[in-house]
Amino acid sequence: MRTSTTLLTFLLLGLFGCSDTKDYKIKFDNVDWLRVSDQVIYRGLVVGEVTKIKVDTDTKILVSVNLRDDFKITKDSKFIIKPRLIGERYIDIILSDNKDLLDQAQIQIGQVAPRDTVIKKYSKEQLDSLLKYDPNYKLADTIIKVLGTIKKNSDQTKK
Repeated sequence: MRTSTTLLTFLLLGLFGCSDTKDYKIKFDNVDWLRVSDQVIYRGLVVGEVTKIKVDTDTKILVSVNLRDDFKITKDSKFIIKPRLIGERYIDIILSDNKDLLDQAQIQIGQVAPRDTVIKKYSKEQLDSLLKYDPNYKLADTIIKVLGTIKKNSDQTKK
């Protein structure tokens, strides 16, 4: 699926030109298995993707991202690497309340979400929404149900 998303992105860039995007650079101490073509997301909306990852001169990791031109980043915004349910990673952008726009040439400092803050409890409404709209959660829910059925059947055959 990642390959088809990347291919689609390149096709769209080819059709509409590369001028509809902007490149930004973010330094991280650790990229926690982030990969080229992973998504950059703002409030659940995909606004770009990771285009390059390299070790920088000060032993930090320099990540290049390509963001939609119409997405405006304000100074002091945060860039946080977060995991998805099934091992993939993405960069989450949290915009600051600052009215000044970020200088595209300025290298930003990113962070990795602590593992214990990634798992959270959801209300029934939130879970219903995730199951309805997020294919990763839908897949995980299906796998859990199938495994539960297998375990239940296994337990019954042991009796």
